[in-house]
Amino acid sequence: MAFQIHVDAATRAHGVSAFLPWHRYYVWKLEEELLKIDSRVVIPYWDWSLDSQAPEVSIIFLDSLFGGNGRANDSCVTNGRFKDWKVAYPNPSCLKRNFDGGSKLSAFYATEQMDLLVQGSGTYDAFRQALEGAPHGTPHNNIGGFMATMHSSNDPIFWLHHGFIDKLWHDFQSRQGKRRLYSAKSNLQENLPPFDVTVEQ
Repeated sequence: MAFQIHVDAATRAHGVSAFLPWHRYYVWKLEEELLKIDSRVVIPYWDWSLDSQAPEVSIIFLDSLFGGNGRANDSCVTNGRFKDWKVAYPNPSCLKRNFDGGSKLSAFYATEQMDLLVQGSGTYDAFRQALEGAPHGTPHNNIGGFMATMHSSNDPIFWLHHGFIDKLWHDFQSRQGKRRLYSAKSNLQENLPPFDVTVEQ
């Protein structure tokens, strides 16, 4: 079950060098499964830095796409394509969101800030630590509901968010040459549990 994997790997995929490769593989595995159903499927990324100063008005939250905030009384999302989404894990429920500013979302990191992070990080470790902290965590925490928990992959927005995190890592890898190499604290043969793959693969 894709949602439980994220919880079970909590300490092996967060706050450690494997954060970026683990999530890259996780998103890819979901895309691989979806491709078995429809060969045209691609998991896009949401560049939330473009919407950073008023994220709640992003097209992502339109009724025709992912829907917006949850209801005040139970945080259930009542609009968008996933309004009837049935979450099975950890307990059966609706899809939940609880914006940190009520009907609004506090600001995310802007494009200029993300560019500085990509260009200014001297090593993989410095980049991963800076990215995983507030830039990655802010959308999770501000959108709230499942996104603010280790059950965040229950929200379809998780996958677009992590698609963007992966794009930022790709940008770092493309721009930094030798400095893009994996962590000095780990190695390319490190496993990415529960997947039977290594970082290098």
